[in-house]
Amino acid sequence: MRHMFTRQGSDQTIKIRTKVFPGPQNLALFVAEAKGYFDKHGIDADVQITVGSDEQRTALADGTVEVIHSAVDNAVHMVETAGQDIIIVSGGGNGMNDLIVRAEIDTYADLRGKTVIVDAANTAYAFQ
Repeated sequence: MRHMFTRQGSDQTIKIRTKVFPGPQNLALFVAEAKGYFDKHGIDADVQITVGSDEQRTALADGTVEVIHSAVDNAVHMVETAGQDIIIVSGGGNGMNDLIVRAEIDTYADLRGKTVIVDAANTAYAFQ
């Protein structure tokens, strides 16, 4: 197994490539990169912006990146559909997901029988 982190003061630099969605949910990564915190700890972090879940899953499966920051449905998809081995590291957060509706929709029940549009039918956001 590859070591992904190094101790402070070590001369060894570890490269970690990741694909994340744009937005404030990754603010800590962007600040750490801009302020040189990764460099300080011997981590060469390559934080890339993804265009979507398919790109993230492909990059993780083919070794283009070591880490993706995404909803857990992508890991399940990789195991069940592509037969990939995945490690899930879980945190907490609401992902800043909002349901945007027309003015006449006041409750979830008001959505029954209506057409709902989602970003992609095969991601967690569609299930929400």
